[in-house]
Amino acid sequence: MKAPLPKPVLALLLLLASLSFAHDGTLLSVREESEGEEEPGGGDEPPDSIVIAHGICMALAFVILFPLGASWMRFFNFRGLVWFHAGWQLLTYVLVFAGTGTGIYLSVEEGEWDGHPIIGLVVILALAVQALLGLFHHLKFRRTGRPTTLGISHRWWGRIVLVVGAIDGGLGLKLAEEESTAIVVYCVLAGVFFSIWGLSLIVDARREGKKTAVLSGPRASSDNIPLSDRISKESAGRA
Repeated sequence: MKAPLPKPVLALLLLLASLSFAHDGTLLSVREESEGEEEPGGGDEPPDSIVIAHGICMALAFVILFPLGASWMRFFNFRGLVWFHAGWQLLTYVLVFAGTGTGIYLSVEEGEWDGHPIIGLVVILALAVQALLGLFHHLKFRRTGRPTTLGISHRWWGRIVLVVGAIDGGLGLKLAEEESTAIVVYCVLAGVFFSIWGLSLIVDARREGKKTAVLSGPRASSDNIPLSDRISKESAGRA
């Protein structure tokens, strides 16, 4: 029969065992706390640079560049204005596509498909329709020399898409929980450039109204002959 362990040795072993248990328990507690602080779904959050890039691209497009691109058609009248308008909007589309790519990445990484990204995708599809309406209108007008329903649809469809896109940008700021300063800046810029756009529509409507008053015939109506069609004649003659 083996001799029992001396009491001092037994006490030392019990002390070491208790310290080891306490150490393991502390590590487990720390690990559980750190895991509890992680975002639902696990993984790291997307870099802030991607969020900022998405916001800048979309804000520039829908708050500044698209409204200005539409305003040029009403404020100015020079040869090649239609092509200037098309090129301006095309470059803005590039920004939109960049913003769309970063937006899809953010939604996939965060697993959030709420109102903002869904509305954003609908707006992108609507922009594609908008571009096709403008292209087909221009091609048909070059053949016939007459206004088209495609042209009217192009203008009104674009106005609706622009407003919805700007509103969706505000929803994006709310989703990102941005500071109030960023929201105020966004609203101020939207107010300024949308006011310029609205003023251009008023100026063009008054200009067309004066011409309608002195001209005769059914083709004198501003609703039937948009400014873009008149400029298209010059571009067509130049081509």
